[in-house]
Amino acid sequence: MNSRKTPENECMQGFSPLVRDWFLENIGEPSEPQKRGWPEIASGRNVLICSPTGSGKTLAAFLKCLDWIISEKNSSANNQAERNRGIRIIYISPLKALNNDIYRNLELPLSGLRQKTSEQGLEIPEVKISVRTGDTPQKERTRMLKDPPDILITTPESLFIMLTSDSYRKLFSTTEYIIVDEIHSICSNKRGVHLSLSIERVERIAGKPLKRIGLTATINPLEEAARFLSGGRDVTVINCDRKRPLELSLSLPVKDLKVLPENTVWPSIYAELMALVRAHRSTLIFVNNRRVAEMVAAGMNSLAGEPFVRTHHGSV
Repeated sequence: MNSRKTPENECMQGFSPLVRDWFLENIGEPSEPQKRGWPEIASGRNVLICSPTGSGKTLAAFLKCLDWIISEKNSSANNQAERNRGIRIIYISPLKALNNDIYRNLELPLSGLRQKTSEQGLEIPEVKISVRTGDTPQKERTRMLKDPPDILITTPESLFIMLTSDSYRKLFSTTEYIIVDEIHSICSNKRGVHLSLSIERVERIAGKPLKRIGLTATINPLEEAARFLSGGRDVTVINCDRKRPLELSLSLPVKDLKVLPENTVWPSIYAELMALVRAHRSTLIFVNNRRVAEMVAAGMNSLAGEPFVRTHHGSV
């Protein structure tokens, strides 16, 4: 692929040729959060990226950090102690189910970069990744102390626990970047307050301002989330959220509610819902309570002759 500068990839001019070419050959044109986010991240500014799920904002945060860490390790290739000194990047998510994010946004790019350099008869320095949650075995926790990762994947609670330990705390003296994902789910509750304190502690241990990158889906007001991320410091807000057109309609499954073939409107409702389900790839049906949810699911499954409707109880 021709990797010369074009309007589509101009946002990648700060990347190393290796990372830039891998992305353009395997991913293609950058998404909006990537186009707008990479120049800001490269500048060293604190950045909050707001965009819908699946728009590539997590890779927008990780790829530039990966590029930086590979370049830094190459520059200190002759100093093994310098290359294995501690944690450089912290990725914090309020969710413990991190494996999918790690694979798509870290392991997949690293695997592709290794393959690309191997084809050229070269190699890239090892980038070590560790996950620390409440489920991490003690053996893995101990190994982290002996061989610190370059990138730490963790939750707010696990980060706090690490910061209370003298042996773990020293690993954060080398931290440069901190990525906070899913800000919309934590910035207005106790977990967010707790995390704010931990981020400030990491910055104090590192002895320098951290480069903070925040990722969020729709949140309002966005400025408040930015203040949460930055702790009152300057932050660039990149809002890629686009309001989608909303189609709202009111329909009645029967012509006259006074004339019901089965003395109830529910069979007609099931039939109308079934028609909507079959006309769409996926359908969410919201009802008032658990009893009605189970009744609608049972009625539709009976009409379809197979159990394909599932119920979810509680708030979504």
